[in-house]
Amino acid sequence: MNSAIVYIPALLEKLQEMTADQKSFIRITFCEESVDELRYFPGFLHFEAIGKDGLSTDYESIDSVSPPNLDLLRALKVRRDRLAV
Repeated sequence: MNSAIVYIPALLEKLQEMTADQKSFIRITFCEESVDELRYFPGFLHFEAIGKDGLSTDYESIDSVSPPNLDLLRALKVRRDRLAV
């Protein structure tokens, strides 16, 4: 996997945590989705931040997600807008 779809608030939370810990650099590892013993595991991004002192901290990971069906969301918005009139 060379890309992932992640929930923006989850990503921002990770970045804010690293910033609060005064980290300067980040290593993001892309891990592919997998199936093990018939169980599905989504792809994920793993985060490791490095401070100016060279020490690294593991910030765990965020799973990749499937985006909602955008056509369905647009249809629901149009319907909701019509009902609000």
